[in-house]
Amino acid sequence: MPNLLLSGPAGANKSAAARELLAAASAPTIMIEFQDLYAGLLGIRRDPETGRYPPRRPQDAYALPLTEYLRQAAITGAITQELDVVLTNSDGDADRRAFLLGRLGSTASERVIDPGIQIVTERLSVQGTLDPDCASAIQRWYGRLGTL
Repeated sequence: MPNLLLSGPAGANKSAAARELLAAASAPTIMIEFQDLYAGLLGIRRDPETGRYPPRRPQDAYALPLTEYLRQAAITGAITQELDVVLTNSDGDADRRAFLLGRLGSTASERVIDPGIQIVTERLSVQGTLDPDCASAIQRWYGRLGTL
Protein backbone atom coordinates (compact mmCIF):
# COMPACT_ATOMS: atom_id res chain seq x y z
CA MET A 1 0.00 0.00 0.00
CA PRO A 2 1.50 3.36 -0.91
CA ASN A 3 1.47 6.13 1.68
CA LEU A 4 -2.02 7.44 2.32
CA LEU A 5 -3.39 10.65 3.77
CA LEU A 6 -6.85 10.06 5.27
CA SER A 7 -8.53 13.46 5.47
CA GLY A 8 -11.91 14.47 6.80
CA PRO A 9 -13.65 16.19 9.66
CA ALA A 10 -13.33 15.24 13.30
CA GLY A 11 -15.77 12.43 14.00
CA ALA A 12 -15.57 10.97 10.48
CA ASN A 13 -14.06 7.68 11.74
CA LYS A 14 -10.70 8.26 10.05
CA SER A 15 -8.85 6.53 12.88
CA ALA A 16 -11.02 3.42 12.58
CA ALA A 17 -10.43 3.36 8.82
CA ALA A 18 -6.69 3.78 9.38
CA ARG A 19 -6.66 0.86 11.85
CA GLU A 20 -8.47 -1.33 9.30
CA LEU A 21 -5.91 -0.42 6.62
CA LEU A 22 -3.10 -1.11 9.04
CA ALA A 23 -4.52 -4.54 9.88
CA ALA A 24 -4.84 -5.43 6.19
CA ALA A 25 -1.42 -4.12 5.13
CA SER A 26 1.01 -6.64 3.71
CA ALA A 27 4.06 -4.36 3.99
CA PRO A 28 5.39 -2.79 7.20
CA THR A 29 2.98 0.08 7.81
CA ILE A 30 2.43 2.58 10.59
CA MET A 31 -0.50 4.80 11.50
CA ILE A 32 0.20 8.39 12.52
CA GLU A 33 -2.75 10.04 14.21
CA PHE A 34 -2.48 13.46 15.91
CA GLN A 35 -5.04 12.87 18.65
CA ASP A 36 -3.53 9.51 19.60
CA LEU A 37 -0.08 11.11 19.91
CA TYR A 38 -1.53 13.97 21.97
CA ALA A 39 -3.37 11.53 24.23
CA GLY A 40 -0.26 9.42 24.64
CA LEU A 41 1.79 12.40 25.77
CA LEU A 42 -0.78 13.33 28.39
CA GLY A 43 -1.85 9.83 29.42
CA ILE A 44 -5.41 10.42 28.23
CA ARG A 45 -7.69 7.49 27.43
CA ARG A 46 -10.83 7.24 25.32
CA ASP A 47 -14.06 6.71 27.21
CA PRO A 48 -14.72 2.95 26.81
CA GLU A 49 -18.46 3.48 26.34
CA THR A 50 -18.47 6.39 23.88
CA GLY A 51 -15.04 6.04 22.30
CA ARG A 52 -14.49 9.76 22.80
CA TYR A 53 -11.51 11.45 24.33
CA PRO A 54 -12.24 13.90 27.15
CA PRO A 55 -12.26 17.60 26.18
CA ARG A 56 -8.84 19.17 25.89
CA ARG A 57 -7.87 21.20 28.93
CA PRO A 58 -6.51 24.73 28.40
CA GLN A 59 -3.59 23.99 30.75
CA ASP A 60 -2.48 21.22 28.36
CA ALA A 61 -2.10 23.54 25.35
CA TYR A 62 1.69 23.20 25.63
CA ALA A 63 1.33 19.64 24.30
CA LEU A 64 -0.13 20.69 20.93
CA PRO A 65 3.11 21.93 19.30
CA LEU A 66 4.99 18.99 20.79
CA THR A 67 2.42 16.63 19.28
CA GLU A 68 2.86 18.21 15.84
CA TYR A 69 6.63 17.91 16.22
CA LEU A 70 6.27 14.20 17.01
CA ARG A 71 3.92 13.69 14.08
CA GLN A 72 6.41 15.26 11.68
CA ALA A 73 9.27 13.27 13.22
CA ALA A 74 7.25 10.06 12.81
CA ILE A 75 6.65 10.86 9.14
CA THR A 76 10.36 11.52 8.61
CA GLY A 77 11.34 8.34 10.44
CA ALA A 78 8.88 6.21 8.51
CA ILE A 79 9.98 7.60 5.15
CA THR A 80 13.64 7.10 6.09
CA GLN A 81 12.97 3.48 7.07
CA GLU A 82 10.85 2.94 3.93
CA LEU A 83 7.74 2.11 5.94
CA ASP A 84 4.28 2.74 4.56
CA VAL A 85 2.28 5.41 6.37
CA VAL A 86 -1.40 5.97 6.97
CA LEU A 87 -1.65 9.57 8.18
CA THR A 88 -4.89 11.09 9.43
CA ASN A 89 -5.77 14.75 8.98
CA SER A 90 -8.76 16.82 10.07
CA ASP A 91 -7.69 20.17 8.59
CA GLY A 92 -9.65 21.07 5.46
CA ASP A 93 -7.20 23.74 4.32
CA ALA A 94 -5.99 22.84 0.83
CA ASP A 95 -2.45 24.07 1.47
CA ARG A 96 -2.17 22.05 4.68
CA ARG A 97 -3.45 18.94 2.96
CA ALA A 98 -1.01 19.44 0.07
CA PHE A 99 1.84 19.90 2.56
CA LEU A 100 1.00 16.67 4.40
CA LEU A 101 0.57 14.78 1.15
CA GLY A 102 3.91 16.09 -0.06
CA ARG A 103 5.58 14.94 3.15
CA LEU A 104 4.39 11.41 2.37
CA GLY A 105 6.17 11.33 -0.98
CA SER A 106 5.39 11.46 -4.68
CA THR A 107 3.46 8.17 -4.74
CA ALA A 108 1.18 9.09 -1.83
CA SER A 109 -2.52 9.63 -2.29
CA GLU A 110 -5.32 11.20 -0.31
CA ARG A 111 -8.64 9.62 0.59
CA VAL A 112 -11.36 11.86 2.00
CA ILE A 113 -13.78 10.42 4.54
CA ASP A 114 -16.63 12.86 5.07
CA PRO A 115 -20.01 11.55 6.19
CA GLY A 116 -21.35 15.11 6.40
CA ILE A 117 -21.52 17.82 9.02
CA GLN A 118 -24.78 16.58 10.53
CA ILE A 119 -23.42 13.10 11.16
CA VAL A 120 -20.11 14.23 12.64
CA THR A 121 -21.92 16.77 14.82
CA GLU A 122 -24.19 14.00 16.12
CA ARG A 123 -21.24 11.67 16.71
CA LEU A 124 -19.32 14.28 18.70
CA SER A 125 -22.29 15.58 20.70
CA VAL A 126 -22.93 14.36 24.21
CA GLN A 127 -26.61 14.29 25.16
CA GLY A 128 -27.35 16.71 22.33
CA THR A 129 -24.62 19.19 23.29
CA LEU A 130 -21.52 19.83 21.20
CA ASP A 131 -18.44 20.73 23.22
CA PRO A 132 -16.75 23.98 21.99
CA ASP A 133 -13.53 22.06 21.24
CA CYS A 134 -15.47 19.60 19.08
CA ALA A 135 -17.24 22.47 17.31
CA SER A 136 -13.84 24.01 16.62
CA ALA A 137 -12.52 20.69 15.32
CA ILE A 138 -15.48 20.36 12.96
CA GLN A 139 -14.93 23.95 11.83
CA ARG A 140 -11.27 23.14 11.09
CA TRP A 141 -12.55 20.93 8.28
CA TYR A 142 -15.73 22.53 6.98
CA GLY A 143 -14.79 26.15 7.64
CA ARG A 144 -11.51 25.82 5.80
CA LEU A 145 -13.18 24.08 2.88
CA GLY A 146 -15.49 27.06 2.52
CA THR A 147 -18.59 24.84 2.71
CA LEU A 148 -20.21 26.45 5.76
